[in-house]
Amino acid sequence: MWDFILHLWATPPVRLQLNCPAAAEGTTGNAFGSFDDTSVRAAFQLVALESIGIVLTAVFLCYMIGRMSTSLGFSRRWSIVLTLTAITCFAAAWLQLSSAPTTALAGSCESNPTAFAAALPFAVVVQRSIAALVWALMAFPLTSWALTQTLGRVPSIWNGFFHFRGTPWPRFSPWEK
Repeated sequence: MWDFILHLWATPPVRLQLNCPAAAEGTTGNAFGSFDDTSVRAAFQLVALESIGIVLTAVFLCYMIGRMSTSLGFSRRWSIVLTLTAITCFAAAWLQLSSAPTTALAGSCESNPTAFAAALPFAVVVQRSIAALVWALMAFPLTSWALTQTLGRVPSIWNGFFHFRGTPWPRFSPWEK
């Protein structure tokens, strides 16, 4: 269940196939091996932790910048921060998985039986990056709601969540200027 919550549909793949290096001339070897599942899972877990950190930081910045609730400025800021958060989560996932130190499973390739470094397939990187973007679009409003319901109960002039406690997300109105 946690994999689905943290990664949506792009959970860490198990027994992901990789292309083995070419065998020495005159010998035969298997063409395909598999990635080490622990190195792939570690890369995916790091992306999940980075996404959580990005969303929490963005929500705190969005609410703590100003203290005028239900204003047009807040609505614009909330929408802009939501969009930037989704783009940042996508980029962080892309960069992290593109350069992740994933390795081949030792002994899965006859041509190189060691646990050599192997980059994740492009399709896996793209799929998990898109999942990070969608995850951020869902997590940002939920985090906004949760923090305004909890931290918004603490009255303080410096607590932006208190000032926005009735508006965990902007309420767009056709009558606002």
